[in-house]
This record gives sequence, structure tokens and C-alpha cells, in this order.
Amino acid sequence: MLINESLVTVEPTIEPVTLDEVKVRARVDLDDAQDDDLLTALAISARKLCEEYMGRAILPQTRQTYIELTDDHTQGEIYGEIGWRMREIEIPFPITSAVSSIEFESGPGEWTVLDTGIYYLDLNAQPARLWMKPFFWWFPLSAMFVYYKPRIRVTHTCGYSNISNVPQMIKEAVKTVTMHLYDDGQPMMETVTALLDPYKIVRL
Repeated sequence: MLINESLVTVEPTIEPVTLDEVKVRARVDLDDAQDDDLLTALAISARKLCEEYMGRAILPQTRQTYIELTDDHTQGEIYGEIGWRMREIEIPFPITSAVSSIEFESGPGEWTVLDTGIYYLDLNAQPARLWMKPFFWWFPLSAMFVYYKPRIRVTHTCGYSNISNVPQMIKEAVKTVTMHLYDDGQPMMETVTALLDPYKIVRL
């Protein structure tokens, strides 16, 4: 499985840290509103940097993820009592709470929605997993003879359900990155990896 890109189509409506929390970390007087807009923008950038580093969404957002199918996903595998199935695909940026559509690239820039009845979806896993039901394929056999590599597009909602569920270490990392962006103009990720690494998604 090769993830070509994962694009945010609907941004979170809230941020994991407040402006006052950011100002305290950046050692800015709470009554000083001169840089409020700047600090707010930097906190958003810090949250996105942390999300990309972890491969994990922090607060609810909608993403479209483009996944290139490899030979592993076209050959299938032996699986339990079913006997055979297509290999599973992981949906990045957990926690995934919903998948609104899965589409196959039927032609360059042309997408066809897959019927929900032909695949399984496990939202309890982190990352969430999906795989085809026995004797179904991710794409029609005719696609094997075209010049482009088959891809699917997954539209999914992901992130911790609310601020209170976001681990404190992630919040501290967002505040620390914001402080470094404000003070030095650099994210200084090496200072927060210890906070984020326990939540980082590692793909084998």
C-alpha cells in the first residue's frame, strides 16, 4: 500500500489548545493582544506539524486519502475460515470515526464509488482497516491492462472526538512547537518528539 497523499477537506472547528494557554507557554502577557492573531495562526500550524509527524489527526477533520494499490492488494491472501481475501488496507490518520465513501480511479481523474456491500470496514482498529469481501476486487479486471497504477480514494472523518480526549502530551507538544515558532521562527521538532512518539503511527 502506498499513500500518495492525504488532504484535509474540512478543517477542525476547534483547536487542542487555547490562545491563553499558548500565551502562557510563549511567556506573553495575557492582557497583551498585539500578537493574538499571530499566535492563533502559529498554534494552527503547530497542530498540523504535530499531526503530520505523528500520522494521527488530533481533532475531528475530514480527509481525502489517495492510496495506490500494490501487487499485495491484487493477489489476495489466505485468511481464516473464509479461505481467501484481498489484503487489507489501513486508513491513515486515526482515530477514524466514519468513512463516507471509497472510490476507485476508473480513469485518470475519474472516480467511481464502490458499493458498501463488497468490502468490510473495521473502525475499531487503529488505524482503521478495510478489505474486500471474498471474490471481490478493488478494481475491475479491465483496469489491470491500463497504463496508470490503480488507486482508491477514501473520504473519512478522523481525530479525537473532543478536546478532553486529546492526550495531555500532545497538547504540550502543540504548545511547545507554537512557542518555538513564535520565538525562533522554527518548529524545533526535536524538542517535542519525546512527547509525540508514544502516539506516532508506525507502518511496518
